[in-house]
Amino acid sequence: MPFQRRRDVWRDGGFPIPWGEGRRAIFDHLSSGGTGNLPDEDEVRGDGGLGWVPGARDNVLHRHEGQVAPVVAKLRAVLRQPDAARLRALYDVLMAEGVIGVVDEAIVALCADPPPMDRLETLCLWLARASPDREVVKFAIAMLGLVPGGRHRELFLLLGAHEEFTKFAAVALQTTLSEASGQAALTELVKVVDGWGRIDLVERLAPDGDAEFRHWLVRGGFRNTIMNQYLALIAARDGDLLAQLRAPEAGKDMALIDGAADIFAALSPGGPARDMCDYDDGVAAVEQWFALVAEAPVRLAHGPAIRRLRRMARQTPPIWGADDAARVLALISAYLRRPDLRDEIKAALAGEDKRTWWRAANLAPMLRLDVWPHAFARQARDPSGHYWQALMGTRDPARIDRTIALFRDQVPLETIATGPADELGLGQIWRAHSVLDVIMQELRRFPGQGWPLIAASLRSPVVRNRNMAIQALSEWRLSDWPDAALPLVRQAIRDEPRDDVRRRLKDLLRPTSERV
Repeated sequence: MPFQRRRDVWRDGGFPIPWGEGRRAIFDHLSSGGTGNLPDEDEVRGDGGLGWVPGARDNVLHRHEGQVAPVVAKLRAVLRQPDAARLRALYDVLMAEGVIGVVDEAIVALCADPPPMDRLETLCLWLARASPDREVVKFAIAMLGLVPGGRHRELFLLLGAHEEFTKFAAVALQTTLSEASGQAALTELVKVVDGWGRIDLVERLAPDGDAEFRHWLVRGGFRNTIMNQYLALIAARDGDLLAQLRAPEAGKDMALIDGAADIFAALSPGGPARDMCDYDDGVAAVEQWFALVAEAPVRLAHGPAIRRLRRMARQTPPIWGADDAARVLALISAYLRRPDLRDEIKAALAGEDKRTWWRAANLAPMLRLDVWPHAFARQARDPSGHYWQALMGTRDPARIDRTIALFRDQVPLETIATGPADELGLGQIWRAHSVLDVIMQELRRFPGQGWPLIAASLRSPVVRNRNMAIQALSEWRLSDWPDAALPLVRQAIRDEPRDDVRRRLKDLLRPTSERV
């Protein structure tokens, strides 16, 4: 019998598969145009059904440190002999550790004592194209970033276009391409992502961005689906917003004017990122912007900027000096006196377009225009609408009674009061409970009103509803409680499944001076 040649997987391919049969490769999903959820979404979410927005986990937990040594040791073992057991061990440790916590130190260890690079490239190229699990694909991208020559640029761009992999693809592109080519690749990639991937890429690109990049950045490149606050100051500073607003043709550039408005709105203090307090050119940019909008048609989309700039100018402790704040307030007052602004708001409140209506509704109070009748009429016509926040913003008890009656007509309380449980109340199936939240958080201002809603909330399976009911009752005097309240609170104490909520319920029965 002739001797058979021993199979060499490094030459012939065909690594033993360390994941379950029948699972689709992430690469196949993305290369065929797939977006949104990745093929491993069910495994990542688990029994709880909750997951992270793509890219969020790696950005929020980027300081998490994993066990690097086992990862490097098992990778080296596979590179020596890629049998099923060693591949399974490597796969398991990657899935257990979470790549973001180990990849940087793993790269340092491999650079200090380089493995056979041809084998590393072959293995990780196979994992990047064949694995159905995101953590393994991330690790493969990172390891391919050690391979010089830029051969895998298109693979990095394909995978990086999904926000879950953008951070890893960006590093790989920067390390395997020349500086100019890497910058060009990241500039291409940043325009096809709009979440955590965009945030990561803009932070990388902005310090050295050219004029074209700065032009794009302040006209919308800072906008993202997470929070504009994360990139607003970068856009203002690195995008050189003030210089662009001072350019000769700026008054005709509505994309620039609109972008500046959204940047100012996002720089409002109190968010998760740096704000107007950190923008030295803030007042000068605001003044220049007002000079441009004074000559431009009214745009209701500028409402958030106007409202938040006024709040900044009035803020205590001040973020601007008294003279600067006074100048900004004067510019805002002049803007609000424009007759065409009042006409535009009135037309939008009477119109049908929902987005325009909300823009007008948010500006109307600054002009002392009454939004409530319009909101009530729209909600009465459209039970699927969500105008409850506008309705509950009133101080008029009679209007609150009408709002509560409308809610009871549109949302049967028996669908709320199904019994206490430990539900988070997230998702479309809990929409009625989420709407109830909006009303409940304002009932504390109206003692004695809306008791049926509070009673239903105390019997809601959503913890948040029950806590809001407790908060409302805690701010009412006991004399404002209806006769049915005390027995229902006692029953709620007996039925409550959570210790913390039960303690809050018991606290309601103490004299006001003794409540925690």
